[in-house]
Amino acid sequence: MTYEKAIDLLETYDFPEEHPDLTQAAYMGAAALREELTEVKPLTPAQLREMEESPVWLGGEGLDRWDIFCGVSTDGLACFLRAALPMDGCGKTWVPYRSKPKTPADGKEEENT
Repeated sequence: MTYEKAIDLLETYDFPEEHPDLTQAAYMGAAALREELTEVKPLTPAQLREMEESPVWLGGEGLDRWDIFCGVSTDGLACFLRAALPMDGCGKTWVPYRSKPKTPADGKEEENT
Protein backbone atom coordinates (compact mmCIF):
# COMPACT_ATOMS: atom_id res chain seq x y z
CA MET A 1 0.00 0.00 0.00
CA THR A 2 1.28 3.46 -0.82
CA TYR A 3 1.32 6.33 1.66
CA GLU A 4 -1.15 8.23 -0.52
CA LYS A 5 -3.63 5.31 -0.39
CA ALA A 6 -3.19 5.05 3.39
CA ILE A 7 -3.94 8.77 3.75
CA ASP A 8 -7.03 8.41 1.57
CA LEU A 9 -8.29 5.46 3.63
CA LEU A 10 -7.67 7.23 6.93
CA GLU A 11 -9.49 10.36 5.75
CA THR A 12 -12.49 8.60 4.23
CA TYR A 13 -13.11 5.53 6.41
CA ASP A 14 -16.55 5.62 8.00
CA PHE A 15 -15.93 4.88 11.69
CA PRO A 16 -18.94 4.09 13.90
CA GLU A 17 -20.39 7.19 15.58
CA GLU A 18 -19.93 5.66 19.02
CA HIS A 19 -16.13 5.81 18.51
CA PRO A 20 -15.28 9.48 17.88
CA ASP A 21 -11.74 8.91 19.18
CA LEU A 22 -11.07 6.49 16.30
CA THR A 23 -12.15 9.12 13.79
CA GLN A 24 -9.94 11.75 15.40
CA ALA A 25 -7.00 9.31 15.55
CA ALA A 26 -7.44 8.49 11.85
CA TYR A 27 -7.44 12.18 10.89
CA MET A 28 -4.35 12.77 13.04
CA GLY A 29 -2.62 9.80 11.41
CA ALA A 30 -3.47 11.09 7.93
CA ALA A 31 -2.13 14.54 8.83
CA ALA A 32 1.10 13.02 10.17
CA LEU A 33 1.58 10.95 7.02
CA ARG A 34 0.89 13.97 4.81
CA GLU A 35 3.49 15.98 6.77
CA GLU A 36 5.99 13.13 6.43
CA LEU A 37 5.50 13.14 2.67
CA THR A 38 6.07 16.88 2.35
CA GLU A 39 9.42 16.86 4.16
CA VAL A 40 12.32 16.82 1.75
CA LYS A 41 14.43 13.91 2.86
CA PRO A 42 15.95 10.98 0.97
CA LEU A 43 13.76 8.03 0.11
CA THR A 44 14.73 4.65 1.49
CA PRO A 45 14.99 1.78 -1.01
CA ALA A 46 11.62 0.49 0.24
CA GLN A 47 10.00 3.91 -0.23
CA LEU A 48 11.53 4.19 -3.69
CA ARG A 49 9.97 0.88 -4.69
CA GLU A 50 6.56 2.37 -3.77
CA MET A 51 7.23 5.26 -6.16
CA GLU A 52 7.04 3.10 -9.32
CA GLU A 53 5.87 5.12 -12.33
CA SER A 54 6.32 8.36 -10.36
CA PRO A 55 8.66 11.30 -10.78
CA VAL A 56 11.58 11.38 -8.35
CA TRP A 57 14.45 13.82 -7.91
CA LEU A 58 17.80 12.09 -8.34
CA GLY A 59 20.75 13.58 -6.53
CA GLY A 60 24.34 12.58 -7.14
CA GLU A 61 27.30 13.18 -9.39
CA GLY A 62 26.07 13.71 -12.95
CA LEU A 63 22.43 13.46 -11.87
CA ASP A 64 20.64 16.27 -9.99
CA ARG A 65 17.51 16.05 -12.12
CA TRP A 66 13.95 14.77 -12.27
CA ASP A 67 13.36 11.31 -13.69
CA ILE A 68 10.57 8.72 -13.71
CA PHE A 69 11.17 5.62 -11.58
CA CYS A 70 10.17 2.50 -13.53
CA GLY A 71 11.04 -0.22 -11.00
CA VAL A 72 13.89 -2.50 -9.97
CA SER A 73 15.24 -5.05 -12.43
CA THR A 74 16.00 -8.65 -11.52
CA ASP A 75 19.71 -7.84 -11.56
CA GLY A 76 19.35 -5.13 -8.90
CA LEU A 77 19.21 -1.99 -11.01
CA ALA A 78 16.89 0.88 -10.19
CA CYS A 79 15.46 1.68 -13.61
CA PHE A 80 14.46 5.20 -14.61
CA LEU A 81 13.50 6.61 -17.99
CA ARG A 82 16.97 8.14 -18.42
CA ALA A 83 19.14 6.05 -16.09
CA ALA A 84 19.77 2.63 -14.58
CA LEU A 85 21.50 2.80 -11.22
CA PRO A 86 22.65 0.01 -8.88
CA MET A 87 20.27 -0.33 -5.92
CA ASP A 88 23.23 -0.96 -3.60
CA GLY A 89 24.30 2.65 -4.32
CA CYS A 90 20.92 4.07 -3.27
CA GLY A 91 21.60 6.61 -0.53
CA LYS A 92 25.35 6.36 -1.09
CA THR A 93 26.39 7.31 -4.64
CA TRP A 94 22.92 8.49 -5.70
CA VAL A 95 19.94 9.65 -3.66
CA PRO A 96 16.24 9.67 -4.63
CA TYR A 97 13.77 12.25 -3.24
CA ARG A 98 10.01 12.86 -3.56
CA SER A 99 10.73 16.52 -4.27
CA LYS A 100 13.76 18.60 -5.12
CA PRO A 101 15.94 19.32 -2.06
CA LYS A 102 16.76 22.86 -1.02
CA THR A 103 19.92 24.33 -2.46
CA PRO A 104 22.67 24.96 0.10
CA ALA A 105 23.48 28.36 -1.44
CA ASP A 106 20.23 30.07 -0.59
CA GLY A 107 18.37 27.55 1.55
CA LYS A 108 15.31 27.92 -0.63
CA GLU A 109 13.68 25.15 -2.59
CA GLU A 110 13.86 25.79 -6.31
CA GLU A 111 10.85 25.50 -8.57
CA ASN A 112 10.04 22.01 -9.80
CA THR A 113 10.82 22.54 -13.46
